Amino acid sequence: MRIISIVAVVAATAMGSGVAVAKEKSDAAGEKKVCRIEMPAVGRIPAKKTCRTKAEWEVITAENQRDAARAVGNASGRN
Repeated sequence: MRIISIVAVVAATAMGSGVAVAKEKSDAAGEKKVCRIEMPAVGRIPAKKTCRTKAEWEVITAENQRDAARAVGNASGRN
């Protein structure tokens, strides 16, 4: 049961980020923007395009990984 919970948390986290496509484009300020099409986890909500700098995406990815690790730790009974 514990393994199923861990798998479910990891799958939900991966689906929540739901990145399908990434494209790069240049900004007027000179920083490259990376655009991603994010798919919703459930339902008929349409996908949305989000553009951020590479550094911003790296911060978001690190936060998502930290949150997923924390959720897996909580699911296994650790704090």
